[in-house]
Amino acid sequence: MSDTEDRTNAKRLEHVNTGLRKFLRDHGYAFQFSVLRLATSTFQNEDSEWEPEASELPVSVNGNDTRIDFVLTQKGDNYMAYMVAECKRVDVGKANWCFMPAPFVGKKTRGVKKVFECIAWIPEVDDESPCGVSSRCVAQGVSTGTAESPFHLARSIGDPGGNRNVIDEACGQLLRGISGIAAMIGSDSALLGGSNQAILIPVLFTTASLWSSSVDLSTASLEDGSPSQADLELKSERWVLYQCPMSPSLKHSLPQFKQTGEMHRKLEYDLTRSIYVVNASHTRAFLQSVYVERPRVPAEWPDGRRSS
Repeated sequence: MSDTEDRTNAKRLEHVNTGLRKFLRDHGYAFQFSVLRLATSTFQNEDSEWEPEASELPVSVNGNDTRIDFVLTQKGDNYMAYMVAECKRVDVGKANWCFMPAPFVGKKTRGVKKVFECIAWIPEVDDESPCGVSSRCVAQGVSTGTAESPFHLARSIGDPGGNRNVIDEACGQLLRGISGIAAMIGSDSALLGGSNQAILIPVLFTTASLWSSSVDLSTASLEDGSPSQADLELKSERWVLYQCPMSPSLKHSLPQFKQTGEMHRKLEYDLTRSIYVVNASHTRAFLQSVYVERPRVPAEWPDGRRSS
C-alpha cells in the first residue's frame, strides 16, 4: 500500500470516527447506556432494588412503533414494578428545564396526586366476569422519601430547540413507551410475574439543569400577562414530579377497570400521568430513594391472589 493510500485511509478513518462520535453524542446513545451502567452498578452493589431488565425494547401503541431506552424492575409483594426510562441529552450549560405549579387543575382536586398506570389481572367472578387484564390508575403508592410537590407546567429555557417544547416531546415518547408495555402485558399476562398487578413508573433522565418555581400564575397582569412577581423563586432540583397531560393518541386500548364519570376526574386519572424527571448526575440517589407500596386491590375484586 502506497503512502498516498495510507494517508487517504487515515483521513477516512478520522472522518468516520469523528462523525460516529458526534452521532453517538447528539443522538443520546452514549448517554443512555451511561445512565444504564450506573443503574446496573447501583443494583449490583445492593444500593438499589431496581434490577436492569431490558434496553432498546420495541413496543407499539395504536399502530405507532417506538423503542424504550431501558426498563428496570422490582418484585414486590404480589406485584411487579416496572420503571420505564427515557434518556434525553441536551446542551449542558444552556438547557434549563423549569417546572411550575398550576393554580387550578380541576374542581375537587386537592393535595399531592401522583397518578401511575397499573395493569391488573381481573380474577374470574362469574360467567359474566371472565379472567382478563385491565388497566387502572394508582394514586400515590410511589415515593422518593421527600416532600414532593407536583408541577403541571414545564418549559425549557436556553435550549436551542426554538419554539419546540423538548420536555413535552420527551415525555410524550415516554408515555408512548408506558402504553406499549401495558399493551405488551395485556397480550402476555405472564409478564405480571405470577402476581396480580404491575405498576408502571415513567422516569425521564436528562443532562438538563432542573428548576422549580412556586410562582402564583393566577396573579398575572390582565393587561399584558406578565407574572406579578419579579422574583419567580427558582430553586435548583435533583428531580421533580411532573404531572404530564396524556393525549388519547398515546393511550393503550386495554379496558379501563372503572370509568370516572366526571370530566375533572377523567383529566386527573385518565388523561394525566406522573413522571419523575431526574438530572442524571443524581441517578444513584434517585434509584436508592424510590419506594413502591403494593397497589391496593379494589374492593370490588374477590379476595385471593392470582396463582402463577
